[in-house]
Amino acid sequence: MNSIKFKVALSLISLGLSLFWAVRASGQTYHFKQYTANDGLPTNAVYGGIQDREGFIWFYTEHGISRFDGQEFRNYTVKDGLPVNDVWHLAEDSQGRIWLNTFGTKLVAVEGDSVKTYYESTDPRFQRFELIINEHNLAIYERGTEQLLIPEGRGGVQQLPVPEILDSIPDYLLLPCSRDTFLQFHKSLSQFTLVANNGFRESYLLDKKDAATWSRLNYDHQQSRTCWKKQLFVWPHRDSLLHYFSLQTGKLQHFSLKQVFGETPHLLRYQQLNGQLQIQTNLGLFILDDQLNGVDTLRFQLTADSDIHRSFRDREGNYWICTKDRGVFFLTARQRNAKLFTIEGDYKIGITHIRKSGDGTIVAGTRKGALLRLNPEEEFQLTLPELKGQLNDSRNVNAICFRDDQHLWVARPVLPLEYVELNGKQTNAQPINYEKLPLEDHGIPHFFDTPARKRALGLSIKDLAWHAPSQRLCVARGTHPYILHFEEKDKPQRLELLTSKRTYACAFSPNGQIWLGHIDGLATYTAEKGYQSVMTPEIVKGLYIQELIYDPSHETLWISSDGAGIIALYRDTAFTVKGTEGLSINDLHLEDKTLLVATNQGAKLIKINPDVISSQVVETYGIREGLPSVETQAITSDSGAIYIGSSMGLAKISKQEAYFNYRHPQLYFSGLEVDEVPLPPDTSYTMQGVPYQLSFSFVGLSFKSLGDIRYFYQLKGVDDQVMQTSDRQVRYTNLSSGKYTFTVLAEDNNQQRSEINTVNITIHSNFWQQFMPVIITMIAVTFVLWVFYRWRLHRHRQQAEQENAINRQFAELELQALQAQMNPHFVFNSLSAIQYFIAANEKQRADNYLSKFAMLMRQFLESSKTRYLNLHQELHLIRLYIELEQMRFPNRFEAEVTVAPDINPHTTLIPTMLLQPFVENAINHGLFHKMANGKLSLNITKNENQMLICTLKDNGVGRAAAKGIQQKAGKAYRSRAMQITSERLHALRVIEGYDVRIKVTDLENQDGSAAGTLVRITVPEIE
Repeated sequence: MNSIKFKVALSLISLGLSLFWAVRASGQTYHFKQYTANDGLPTNAVYGGIQDREGFIWFYTEHGISRFDGQEFRNYTVKDGLPVNDVWHLAEDSQGRIWLNTFGTKLVAVEGDSVKTYYESTDPRFQRFELIINEHNLAIYERGTEQLLIPEGRGGVQQLPVPEILDSIPDYLLLPCSRDTFLQFHKSLSQFTLVANNGFRESYLLDKKDAATWSRLNYDHQQSRTCWKKQLFVWPHRDSLLHYFSLQTGKLQHFSLKQVFGETPHLLRYQQLNGQLQIQTNLGLFILDDQLNGVDTLRFQLTADSDIHRSFRDREGNYWICTKDRGVFFLTARQRNAKLFTIEGDYKIGITHIRKSGDGTIVAGTRKGALLRLNPEEEFQLTLPELKGQLNDSRNVNAICFRDDQHLWVARPVLPLEYVELNGKQTNAQPINYEKLPLEDHGIPHFFDTPARKRALGLSIKDLAWHAPSQRLCVARGTHPYILHFEEKDKPQRLELLTSKRTYACAFSPNGQIWLGHIDGLATYTAEKGYQSVMTPEIVKGLYIQELIYDPSHETLWISSDGAGIIALYRDTAFTVKGTEGLSINDLHLEDKTLLVATNQGAKLIKINPDVISSQVVETYGIREGLPSVETQAITSDSGAIYIGSSMGLAKISKQEAYFNYRHPQLYFSGLEVDEVPLPPDTSYTMQGVPYQLSFSFVGLSFKSLGDIRYFYQLKGVDDQVMQTSDRQVRYTNLSSGKYTFTVLAEDNNQQRSEINTVNITIHSNFWQQFMPVIITMIAVTFVLWVFYRWRLHRHRQQAEQENAINRQFAELELQALQAQMNPHFVFNSLSAIQYFIAANEKQRADNYLSKFAMLMRQFLESSKTRYLNLHQELHLIRLYIELEQMRFPNRFEAEVTVAPDINPHTTLIPTMLLQPFVENAINHGLFHKMANGKLSLNITKNENQMLICTLKDNGVGRAAAKGIQQKAGKAYRSRAMQITSERLHALRVIEGYDVRIKVTDLENQDGSAAGTLVRITVPEIE
């Protein structure tokens, strides 16, 4: 409790310190649209701008010039032909050409879309060009050479000399006032002389009264002068008066700039545009008509750091403010009807709540907890100070409710509910004391059973509603909404709980019935029936309600929702108000037959019709209407204006528009692209040959629409109806020969339409296009036949591949069968050897042989699982086999196995058991019949093709002798090693494609007798 009292006391002290500051610092400004280099300008340093006869806006900047059509900037720099990028001025001649004023020696202008050079000075006396604009005439004064350059319609310039007398006059005493006329100032005499190019001279003498004023004027380069409508305007630098002398009346008069702008400008320039003289200052724009009547004044009130250089008003009534550091600020005519309230020069004051008393007093709450009051001078007074040391969300003014014209309640999250008395400039705020209030709970569960816990009832308040006849204040809060009964007292006498549900909104009917808005629907409360949920109509069930307001004249409850728009509960029906569908509604204000609504998509004005059901949105206020933000938080009104609050500030919009623009948009056809080849703008086109694509480009000028322009177009002969787009280019493809008419118009954001632009198109077909359908048909038939042929060929290939796959599968099975035959053949020979040792009663040798045989069998079984072995494994098997055969035939032969050094036996692959059958044949059929000195050698090398060469050589009896010996012995068994090996190699050739070649040679002695056998096996590199 003590901490809350301290916060309240601190707030009241801050109020007294801040009140005078707030009143003195308040003001009004506008919300400007800003264009910078990020939007397409060549730079943020913009010197000024003009509007050409077609309506386009041209800017001259530090880095070139730019043409603006409301959406895109077309920039011109030295790359496009400018002499320099630094351009100081622009002027349009009678031919529509845009002339540039630079410090360069080239005189250039933009004609169409290109930059052309019309004149170049080579005189060493040249200083600069100076554009002389008077009415619709344009002349260029060449300083230094003292000659006039007159643009001609043929595309050049006419050079005219100036009177010789002007050569001796300093620049600051000479003013070019038309294409061939100069004004000479006399510093000592109270007169000036009009000097014409044809020799005409006329002097004007001021009377004594005016002469005294004239003599006090400073004559230097900082003096700003111009001649317009036979009036000479002179402004000495930082003078509060703008002097003008009439050549017709001979009178010297002045305008008080301090009276116009409130202070003295430090910059002043002139621009003649649309038959008016626009006086441009750093403070604002002052516009005179041809009778020297002030027709408009605009005070800029930009931030102090904006370096304003020039400004102007276009034909639509829009304002363009050019700065040297922040680009261009733009204000539409309609946006001038909306003014933004400022405090300390800043209008971005977050507004969360606005309410109006019966006598018209308007108060506003801010995101930082301050309460502001609008005084009769339309300045904000600080009524309650900001809350310090809290997050923004914890400082919002959540609710304001007037009891009468001088008293109101204010709900701020970190302070208890406050009762505020408004008494002139004095403010008295007292927090509600909840500790001693009697509490009626009606059996509702709660935890407010102690004075300290009761204080929480003054926090987290969402909405307030006052019913004067019953002297009750309804308080909607996070949990446990309640009624404070005042009973004609200043302080509440008792507190009555309504429900424990979270409640965001509340309202009274005239009869005292309370409406409660929850996050999941609507409820009512009366003394007789208590709390009741509203279950019908279906539309209100589960509705997230943010605001409620009861309209007694139409017997309607207006419900604002989060995301479902405005719901009207009218008698026994409920409906969504047309134009609010899908909107999040933040605030409501009822005024006679209208309902003002603050939404997340601008503010809306709903016209309430007598039948209520046909009520709908008739007006929307957003950025184009002068609001600083499209998301609005609070709204109210008085007899003359609507007040709309947002996180960006508080805006006042006049109900009766003083500034408006009903000019229709201008539409220009900007060109045609034929197969992506651009053509210049024209009203009709004829084409020889049918193009693949036509692209029509157009642009609608309506700067007030801020780019929100729609186009309605139709290509008659193609489009059955008028089409709509927001793009500025439409494309058509696959057109046929014939005649077409393209029409287009533009519609701005106020539904005002331009004139219809019409373009005629004639397309002639050529020979190829005439017979193209026949050619395409023939090509299509040929293609179908070719596809059918390829399909048949593909089917045959598929069948052949299937047959090859089956053959490969049979070969695989055959290889496995052959390998299975190889294994028992070797086992049979080995068991024969073991049988021999046992029969010879050589147990030890039989045991050793059997041990080696077991080792060999194990290696053999492992190798039989794979198709290939590395050379090391294969030779290990061979060596074991040879050792077994040497044990079987002791001292009968010697064996040698060698491998070339360049062969890595661990990485070189060879078919499994390839060499063993040949070694077996050499021993059993060659060396077996030789009783002694037998030799067997196996040599492994590589040839030049990286193929493996296995050479097996023995000095046995030879194949012929071995065959004869077997025949004599009459043995029934016939070795099939060579046959099995040949079949295996054939299967490998079919499956893997490896071609293993075997060559067997019978060796002979010199006398022709057998000397043994040589087997050469060539194995390709196996991957």
